[in-house]
Amino acid sequence: MRKRGRPRKYPEKIRCPECGSNWCKKFGKNTGKQRYKCNECGRLFYEGAKYHKHPEKIKLLSLKMYSEGMSKSAISVVLVQTNPQDIKSFIIMAIFSFLRFYYVAWLLFFYFHIIIL
Repeated sequence: MRKRGRPRKYPEKIRCPECGSNWCKKFGKNTGKQRYKCNECGRLFYEGAKYHKHPEKIKLLSLKMYSEGMSKSAISVVLVQTNPQDIKSFIIMAIFSFLRFYYVAWLLFFYFHIIIL
């Protein structure tokens, strides 16, 4: 069954800085600036805002330093481009991606184990 009404149009000029999608909706205003929410990744952002993304090389280097026992503040001194909060977010994202990978692997193993039996 077809949806009623006209198809939604998403403006091409509004793009999510995280994933690049234009599937975004207005999400209120803050201090007079229009805020948007990406329907793909859930990121909140402002129109025209510039976001700084660290390269993967910096993220991997900081995770390696942290796993070798360096503190977050020491890593941010060595890597001038980062601050301790960035290091903390790198660590949290690495842990979540690790857990998500093993959860999916466990589900696949469980699924195929039942099919084989």
